[in-house]
Amino acid sequence: MIAIYQCRRKRVYKMCDNKLDPRFYPEVYQAVAGKDYTVYAYMNDGGVRKFDVKP
Repeated sequence: MIAIYQCRRKRVYKMCDNKLDPRFYPEVYQAVAGKDYTVYAYMNDGGVRKFDVKP
């Protein structure tokens, strides 16, 4: 918490310029294979992302 306060105060870290919470990183909790080399990744933030994994 101290680092976040210093970041807001001094603006020395580039990572602090965004409005996202730096303590949260979405993670895949389920991956489902789809048709034609696609993978649907269900994230812990409620999102679903489609990835094309063709060779």
